[in-house]
Amino acid sequence: MHATRYSQIKANQEILPKPLLILDLDETIIHTTNERIDTAWDFETTNFYVYIRPGLAKFIEAIQAHYKLAVWTAATKEYTSTILSGLPFSENDCEFVWTRQDCDFRASECGATLPIKNLAKIRASYPDATTVMIDDKPEFVVFDIEKVIPVKPFYGNQNDQELEIVLAALLSLID
Repeated sequence: MHATRYSQIKANQEILPKPLLILDLDETIIHTTNERIDTAWDFETTNFYVYIRPGLAKFIEAIQAHYKLAVWTAATKEYTSTILSGLPFSENDCEFVWTRQDCDFRASECGATLPIKNLAKIRASYPDATTVMIDDKPEFVVFDIEKVIPVKPFYGNQNDQELEIVLAALLSLID
């Protein structure tokens, strides 16, 4: 009887899709700089020292049971691939990895061109009710801005606990 019941629950879970969690990179889950800061870096690329936000591996492990992962950054494709190679998850773990070329662009008041993450682009494949984004700059996200969980920017502080707070919030959304 328990086996049958478990099978039915398992089948229902497969019917209901996991929500999609979109992660930004810079100052959200990593910090890169071309100059060393006071703490040890996690890995180095040709041009940057990379600092991974504390708790990222634990965050990813916990979240993958409940959410599908994706990355959307305003960085270039080459930079993004380099950074992902040093993180505790890979491009293969993601539904998609979108970069600067997937952003819309808008002129700022001072005339600079800003990359904008337009969540409406995701609607076709992922209904908006199942999409959540984590970004340190929610002002660069348009359409369904209420789906963005803002985080404090990360600049390499190894005492940072922001991902623990975000994990608790994300898990409360699915209960």
